[in-house]
Amino acid sequence: MQHRGTRSEYSLQKRAARQYILAHSFRDTILAETVCIVTNRMVITELQKTYDAINMDAVNVEKGEVVLDSRGQGSMQRVGRR
Repeated sequence: MQHRGTRSEYSLQKRAARQYILAHSFRDTILAETVCIVTNRMVITELQKTYDAINMDAVNVEKGEVVLDSRGQGSMQRVGRR
């Protein structure tokens, strides 16, 4: 049976940070990649609007970093399980 409890504060912050970064990123159609154009400070400022205490491990991104790409090498890409 699936657990239907509430999510932890850390996972909610991590999800919110990921959504903010992907919403404010540059999508290069030629190279088929998504590049981050926000800084850590911008993400933290956005998270502080919703959460009282910010877990700094939830935010780990640099401006210009490739977040998603077609080769599976992006920093936020989920690794497939085999």
